[in-house]
Amino acid sequence: MMTQSPEQSDRASEHETRDALATCLRRGLDLGASDIHLAPGLPPYYRVHGELGPDRQAIVLDSEGLRSMARELLLQARRGLLPERGSVDGAISGPGDIRFRFNVFLQIGRAHV
Repeated sequence: MMTQSPEQSDRASEHETRDALATCLRRGLDLGASDIHLAPGLPPYYRVHGELGPDRQAIVLDSEGLRSMARELLLQARRGLLPERGSVDGAISGPGDIRFRFNVFLQIGRAHV
């Protein structure tokens, strides 16, 4: 069995984080969701036609997984402001002309998106 160096492990983790984020965004598009709520230990919640509900088939992210996802999103925004302000807004581009807006905030020391 091969072992990974810490650098390889970090790259694998970044790739998994990007995949998880892309999966959440694709699912939101498929559902026609206006909002996606992510919290540690809970499935993603999608707002569809004004109703907010969980995707019970989705992977549940733990605190570290969600923190990694928040870091990935904050690469586009002002990461340094999160500890200072407790919240950061930003946006990322998707396929075509699609833009996704996000808010990352800290609640009881844990990241939420």
